[in-house]
Amino acid sequence: MDANFADLELLAQQPLVFDTAALLSAAKPIYENASLHELFDLLESAIESYTLVQDHLAVALRESAEKEIEFFSLLLQERLNSLLEQPKSSKLPLKISSI
Repeated sequence: MDANFADLELLAQQPLVFDTAALLSAAKPIYENASLHELFDLLESAIESYTLVQDHLAVALRESAEKEIEFFSLLLQERLNSLLEQPKSSKLPLKISSI
């Protein structure tokens, strides 16, 4: 199969027909039970992928990738904030009685 790169470039320059922010917002419940480690890995993967190809992406694709990175960093920040706000119910007692 011969690829016509001029046609592919024109296709890549076309505006995206979906709302990236809306799609990511709808996907948010999927990540509710994800661990911090998983969220960090998703963010790291998105950043690494974007860094490798950002100079070659069409503007619309670059903006979509940046929204994805922002989405995962906000999810991670929200999770960290919720952990910091939780009451410290697992504190050790001030006095440990001897057995």
